[in-house]
Amino acid sequence: MELGNAIGAALTRIVADGFLLRFQTEAALWNDNKTHMEIVALLERSKALLDQLIQAVVQRVQTLGATSPHSLRQLLALSSLTDNGITASWDVSSIVLERGYLTLIESCRMVTMLARESHDAATEFLMAARIAQLEEFTWRLRDLAQQA
Repeated sequence: MELGNAIGAALTRIVADGFLLRFQTEAALWNDNKTHMEIVALLERSKALLDQLIQAVVQRVQTLGATSPHSLRQLLALSSLTDNGITASWDVSSIVLERGYLTLIESCRMVTMLARESHDAATEFLMAARIAQLEEFTWRLRDLAQQA
């Protein structure tokens, strides 16, 4: 598989992971008892971050000529995340979310390296910018989970 195809496939997996992580974030919000307003605000911001990531990556996938997943079944099949683990317990939900974000960050790093190797500066820049945002969110999530 040439690097361009590998980048398209890896970006497609990021779309799937981002979509599932967004769903898990929404579930954590629904299950939260709303007593920790900082947690609610952070999760709301993370949904916006994931929406932006998904939209930007889908556009890049289309530019590269790859195909984005079009159904929930495809998203679940492509995702490296599991679709369970979000419960009424914030302690458990925060751990599941943190693991999901760390997985997404690693996927973005892998795409960044592939893009660098293939001299795809647009994809490399896109991923580098998103990695910083995802790392900041993960750090804040971990900090709030320890305080709660």
